[in-house]
Amino acid sequence: MIKSVRYVAIASLLPVLLTCSAVTTFMRPLLISDSDEVTLGAKFQSEILADTKNYPLYTKNAEVIKYIDTLGQSIASVQSDRNDLSFTFQVIDNDSVINAFCVPAGHVFIYTGLLKAAQSGAEVAGVLAHEIGHVTMRHGVNRLVQQYGLEFVNQIVFGSNATATKTIAGLLENMLFLKFSRDDEYQADSCGVTYVSLHRYNPYGMTSFFQTLLSKYGDSPMETFSDHPNTSERIKRLQGLIGKMSNPPAPSSTFGLHEADFVKIKSKI
Repeated sequence: MIKSVRYVAIASLLPVLLTCSAVTTFMRPLLISDSDEVTLGAKFQSEILADTKNYPLYTKNAEVIKYIDTLGQSIASVQSDRNDLSFTFQVIDNDSVINAFCVPAGHVFIYTGLLKAAQSGAEVAGVLAHEIGHVTMRHGVNRLVQQYGLEFVNQIVFGSNATATKTIAGLLENMLFLKFSRDDEYQADSCGVTYVSLHRYNPYGMTSFFQTLLSKYGDSPMETFSDHPNTSERIKRLQGLIGKMSNPPAPSSTFGLHEADFVKIKSKI
C-alpha cells in the first residue's frame, strides 16, 4: 500500500520531476567526482563553522535546532537524486538576515531572520527544499568550476589545509560563488516543489513565503548574494509548476501547511 501511494504521488509530480532533474547529468562537470565534491563541501562547512563572527550558530534553544534538522533530513530523505550525500542543516543566529544558503555536498544553513519571517512549516520546508535542490543538481560545484576553473577547485580539494582554508575564506567574503544563474534558481524551485510534495507538505507554502517577501521588500530578489529572478516572476512560475500536478492542492488550502507546530517553534527563537 505504501508503494502504491508513493507511485501515485510520483506520477502526479512527473512534469515537475522532469523540470527538476532532466539536465543534471548533461550539465554537471564530469571531472569533479562525487567523493571530491564531498571533500570540497566538508572544507567549506568547516570554514563556515569556524567563522563565528560572520556565521554565529544558533544555540539558544535545542528544540529549534532539532526542528530544522529533522525537517531538513526528512525532506532530503525523499529525494533520490543524491543518495550518496549526508545532509546537514544548521541555524545561523542573525535576525536581520532573511536568507538561507548551501555549500556543495549537502550542507545547508538557514538564518533565524528567515524563521521569524516565515508563517508556516510549509514555508520553511520550501526554503530548505530549494537549497536541497541546489545541492542535488550540483549547482554549487558547477558554479565553482565555471567561475574559477577546474584547477582552482582541485587546489581546494587536494591542497593543504592551510591553503584550502585561506582560499575558502576569500570565497566566503563575498559569496560570489553562490551567485547562481537564473536557470539554476528555477531548477532549484522545481526541485523544491517536488521534494515538499513528496514529503506531504503543501507546495503553496513556497509561494506564500515569496508573497511575504514581496509585500515586505517589493519585487526584488530574495537573496543579496544570489542572482534570483524577481520575486513576482518566481511566484508565477511556482504557481504554474504546482498547477501541472495531477492533483494539486487548492491555493487556499491549509492542508500540509503545518502552521500550528511551526508557531510553537517560532515562539522559542
